[in-house]
Amino acid sequence: MNLEKANEHYKEKLIQTYKAFVDFCITNNLDFCAAGGTMIGAVRHKGIIPWDDDIDIFMPRKDYDRFLKLKEKASNEGFEIVDWETKGYTQPFAKFCDASTTIVPSIDSTFLYGIFIDVFPLDKIHGSVKSINRKCFIYRNALRLYAILNRKINFRIQAILKPLNCLIKWYETHIFQGELFCSPLGVYKEKEISTHEVFSKFEKVPFEDSFIFIPVGFHKYLTQVYGDYMQLPPLEKRVSHHALYYVNFNRRISLNEISQLADDEQGIFFERSELKNAYKY
Repeated sequence: MNLEKANEHYKEKLIQTYKAFVDFCITNNLDFCAAGGTMIGAVRHKGIIPWDDDIDIFMPRKDYDRFLKLKEKASNEGFEIVDWETKGYTQPFAKFCDASTTIVPSIDSTFLYGIFIDVFPLDKIHGSVKSINRKCFIYRNALRLYAILNRKINFRIQAILKPLNCLIKWYETHIFQGELFCSPLGVYKEKEISTHEVFSKFEKVPFEDSFIFIPVGFHKYLTQVYGDYMQLPPLEKRVSHHALYYVNFNRRISLNEISQLADDEQGIFFERSELKNAYKY
């Protein structure tokens, strides 16, 4: 499978995974809307930005918390939900993954998952811009620290996890309340702080051959974060900002198996160097 064909196949599988995510959310009464570049794609392209390769979702905190509790149900339906409490996964946000596929995100990965949708919590908060940034910084880094330490077996390190977990839960139940909206795990910091009207309700718009929800105040939000979001970037910047080491489109295999494979009809290496930290998954 050549790289061009693999990229096309990846997008097809990504859209299939997104449709499964939508069905999962509807079945379980979970609200969600497009986030980041996916919101731009929905408004400007009625689908994924042509040179992009992921789908980002906002989920209001109450729905996000329920979503994370549905891991077993997702697993029974052939999918997986991974988050900061999943041993080996080190991102602070969640992913909804196709468990019948395999992704190794980078050459030094020690954790793999399936073709995925990124899911970010959308929180309410109050305070000045400075105080909100500080609160989000503490929360974001507490999640990352927990995820990193959760990979280790050392008894002393494990003893830190319980109080760290309590801190995270305390933030989610006590700090994230107020009249403003924020994305505490977003990379744009204060630009992602929005008034209540922006996310007061969601509206359905076309997305690929399906649909997606966007916030009613999408124009205000996108302008605040990206500026003139309807203006296409120059050609040299129309590239993906994500890297992949290996993708298998049809089955879940271990890192050890991957390190011994060549490209085949089911998967492809996007990088050709040897996998460094292979272990039995």
